[in-house]
Amino acid sequence: MIHSKPKPVAPSIVTARIYAVDDSEETRSVLALMLDKAGYRVRIFADGRTALDAARLQPPDVMLCDIGMEGFDGFDVLDALRADPETSGVPFIFLTGSGDHASIRKALNSRADDYLVKPIRLVELMPAIDRCLDRSATVRGEKPSRGRPDPVAPVPTVRFERLMETIEPAGVTSRETRFGAILYFDIRNFTTYAEYLAAEEVAEMLDTFFSRACDPILQQEGWIVKMMGDAVLAMFDVNKHGFECVLRAVRAALLIVMAASRFREWMSARFGSRALPDFAVGIGIHVGDAVVCGLAGDRDGATTLIGDTVNVAARIEELSRRLGWSIVVSRDVARLAGERIELGRSSTVALRGRDAPIEVVEVVGLRPPGGDAATNSSFYHALRKSVLENSALLSEPAEQSGMFVPEIEGYRLLRKLGRGGMSVVYLAEPSGGGPPCVIKLVEIGVNEAQAEAIDRFIQEYALVSQIRHPNVAMIHAQGFTATHAYIVMEYFHNGDLYSAAQQGLSMRQVLCCIRDIAAALDAIHRVDIVHRDLKPANVMLRSDGTAVLADFGIAKHLALNMTYTRVGQVFGTPHYVSPEQAMGRAVDHRSDLYSLGVMFYELTTGSLPYQAQDSAQLLGMHVNGEIPRFEEALAKYQPLLDGLMAKNPEHRFESARELLRVLPLYIANVHGRRAQPPGRRALNNAAFDR
Repeated sequence: MIHSKPKPVAPSIVTARIYAVDDSEETRSVLALMLDKAGYRVRIFADGRTALDAARLQPPDVMLCDIGMEGFDGFDVLDALRADPETSGVPFIFLTGSGDHASIRKALNSRADDYLVKPIRLVELMPAIDRCLDRSATVRGEKPSRGRPDPVAPVPTVRFERLMETIEPAGVTSRETRFGAILYFDIRNFTTYAEYLAAEEVAEMLDTFFSRACDPILQQEGWIVKMMGDAVLAMFDVNKHGFECVLRAVRAALLIVMAASRFREWMSARFGSRALPDFAVGIGIHVGDAVVCGLAGDRDGATTLIGDTVNVAARIEELSRRLGWSIVVSRDVARLAGERIELGRSSTVALRGRDAPIEVVEVVGLRPPGGDAATNSSFYHALRKSVLENSALLSEPAEQSGMFVPEIEGYRLLRKLGRGGMSVVYLAEPSGGGPPCVIKLVEIGVNEAQAEAIDRFIQEYALVSQIRHPNVAMIHAQGFTATHAYIVMEYFHNGDLYSAAQQGLSMRQVLCCIRDIAAALDAIHRVDIVHRDLKPANVMLRSDGTAVLADFGIAKHLALNMTYTRVGQVFGTPHYVSPEQAMGRAVDHRSDLYSLGVMFYELTTGSLPYQAQDSAQLLGMHVNGEIPRFEEALAKYQPLLDGLMAKNPEHRFESARELLRVLPLYIANVHGRRAQPPGRRALNNAAFDR
């Protein structure tokens, strides 16, 4: 069992105050990390004038200063210090990238105490500071002291002091392997903040945010392993809470995003007049073994984490910007965290340094305990809202994505969600405020393909705008710019049914989804619309789990003669098309029922009913293959499947309405058997399969 507790502070030692000045952000970050880890009280400055003003108010014990800074260089800083009686005795160490003898002589002739050549190394920096402190003590007639903590009684750093007192776990060996969830997060656009804010302002921003953002880690009893400039590494140990440690890590991540959302108000109040980007964070979580070990050369006995699990957590956090997801977790984390976690999109990605790709999943929210939606519903809604807002800030604005994007009056495009055929889909927000939406764009052109795309686009709006039903995605508006046609549609931050199915659905959830889709089909069939592309990826989910039918891009109105439908042309996704679609024949509403049957089989078993080497063979199986059979434990659902997937449309359910009459009986008698997602491994430990 790991216990987190404060470590004692050596009362006899006053920690030295170090000022470091450098116009290189990289050097400032390295110095901050080295000096913080060594236990000094540290202030970092980006220019000499600001550092000089701070030194006059409170002289440091040692000043480290770059030479080659524009306007007011290191020699200017040293001259000003030596000219002031209050600061004339401050030990001064030059830092520079030039190692020639002339520069060294000039530095020492200007009454500098030491000279270090970049890149700065810990083994050179610490002795140089120690020598300066010892000389100062000797001048004062005191016993030389390093001004750093006693190795047996570590002193926490002043920055984040309240947090750092609680983060070091007891009983750490010099090298020990532990299993747990690794959480890594950082602040986006930190480079911009460092460029536009003074060093003290950056320090103030970091202190204020991390004091808020690290609280959730401590609340969930995690271990804050280390803070690295604008990033934090934390671990949730299985020895402390079993596999609940994974859920605790995800909870902490959600609360960190909420803290970032609220911190934007602080940033606006503090720096509202500055041209700064909106504040956002990216978080990555992976689970597995990590090695706890001491830092080489660290005299305070501090520890860190190394290993593949740590690397993966950091790498998938890097994906958050490209994917536009606030919280990116590995598939293992999504499985272990349990059913309370609300998941969004998923993707298979290649990571630097790894041969095999890894599947990652978006975390979008948290369900109330016990499934009681009324319990603190405002809190869980606020969590989801924070994640959505943070995700919208992670990606570059659409206009910076390297492609021309038109201005849509009344809307601001946030980021690209995807591309399909001739259309591109963006997440957007109304200029006057309101919930986010999706804008689908099609370029206006003169060639035949573009003309057909515009025809379909206009038809999609004409078809769906006439329907108002809770299980049919809403289209709010349609319009044209000089270059594009667009549709404004409802946005679903919980993602689609395909992503949810990867987590595994109970039989009740499967049947309820089929019921919701059947209700949507009944609504569109009543106005003579056939969807023609029914599949899990085209079914979206609301926050309460309601399934909503979307993407009517190839839907057909039976009363219209649509010129782009040619004899023998097949529309739809091959795995889900009906036999009549596969043969290029005329379709009616019963074709959608067949596709719904394919979905029912897939959601229930985790496998598609037909597999083939190419599309032609697959279409042939839809036409001539036998209706798939459920295993014995699911045999009672076979009549339902037969009524949906009959090869002859005349033998299927007569309508979606007829299907809706029989589904309640199946739902009422379901026994909660879990449906397995594609490729899911059977895990023996019950903690893996909540």
